[in-house]
Amino acid sequence: MSAAEPTPVVETPCSTMATAAHKTAEAKLGVALGTTYELTQPEVERCYAIAVARNKANVAGGRTNMNFSGRDDLMVSFQGLVGELAYMRMFGLNDEGLDDTTCRNAATDTFDATMSGHSVDVKTVIRRNAGILIAAWKKNNCPALYALLYCKGIKQIDTYRPDMKISITFLGMCPSKWVIRPENLKTLFKDQKEFYEYKQEDLVTWDFLCRKQTVEEMKEAQKKEAQKEAHNNSLSFF
Repeated sequence: MSAAEPTPVVETPCSTMATAAHKTAEAKLGVALGTTYELTQPEVERCYAIAVARNKANVAGGRTNMNFSGRDDLMVSFQGLVGELAYMRMFGLNDEGLDDTTCRNAATDTFDATMSGHSVDVKTVIRRNAGILIAAWKKNNCPALYALLYCKGIKQIDTYRPDMKISITFLGMCPSKWVIRPENLKTLFKDQKEFYEYKQEDLVTWDFLCRKQTVEEMKEAQKKEAQKEAHNNSLSFF
């Protein structure tokens, strides 16, 4: 499935609606590919505090993050949280569910947000060219949508600092049924784990999924966002 094939946003057999942990809200339109949100210091501190609490709950519940990079679980959780909060800010979503520190697994996951009645799993990466990777064993409990964000300000090997400057860029989104397909199943990493891999260039906007935007309009908005970002960077001293 590609951006040339518009698909209405609907819950699919492999989707699970989010529970009351995430109050639904009508998602804001007009968020272009490349839109960037800079977290404030209080927002960064809030995300780290939640990450610490979630990490403690996971340890107490005997659960660890299924990350294959060898990175610290706490920083992986923190990275995910700053992405989730930025996503909610971009789309005007309710962020109350962010404070939930209940230990969850793949079967009980309520995902990261609910927009216009649809559950969203927000994936936050620290490689600008990364795509979406979904462990094959998660295929029986998928959200309606996957969203991909790029985090600038957290390194591969890093520790938390109160003065961290973190910005999050929206790379796109897609229905889960575009991802969970046999042709996307790949064997990756040294331990030969199976993942569904979906390329970043095939991701689209919320406007596109709502049939409010064509492919050409989506690309033009992305181009303008990139020009604005380049201009802002040219004005920065750092």
